[in-house]
Amino acid sequence: MMRSRGLRRKHSNGMFQFPVLLLKGQTESIAGAACMTAFWAIEMVYQTSFELCLQPGSKTPADLLETCQRWGNNSFKHYCSSLQSIADHCLETAEEDVLREAEKHLSEFFIMKLGFGT
Repeated sequence: MMRSRGLRRKHSNGMFQFPVLLLKGQTESIAGAACMTAFWAIEMVYQTSFELCLQPGSKTPADLLETCQRWGNNSFKHYCSSLQSIADHCLETAEEDVLREAEKHLSEFFIMKLGFGT
């Protein structure tokens, strides 16, 4: 069973935090680290894919070039690098169970979305 904590709650710095979905028995540190790791990986996969579509010889259809330029550009790549730094920070101080949970969720994403391991 999932429940949400911190749904669109503001931090003291005025920024909104991500909603944290907790599975039964899951702690916020596991959910946060797993969530940030998965979020970074998802965004990076998309950025890299769109970036590859912009490479010479990619044969990207003209009607997709605008989308590829939007999500495959260096600004979005920088954003993804920032997400990686946040995810790395979450994982640097994480307990072993948090690392295992983050890895599990990341693997599930790749299997589900990209067909790896099938």
